[in-house]
Amino acid sequence: MKIVVASWNIEKNGQSSEPDKQAKVSHFLDLCCRRYHFHVIFLCEVHSARITDYLQFLERAYGSLG
Repeated sequence: MKIVVASWNIEKNGQSSEPDKQAKVSHFLDLCCRRYHFHVIFLCEVHSARITDYLQFLERAYGSLG
């Protein structure tokens, strides 16, 4: 069975975040659930200095991201 994974680095999203950040996350989740029907949605917060490590881990775990 093929599992489709969506992942996004949310960079501090929550009640204290600016409304535009909250709206972007809501829009992403809406696309994942309603339009693309991803099986797994992974939201995380990664310090910008570690983004390469984060992407490399996802590629090792799930294959090419391109």
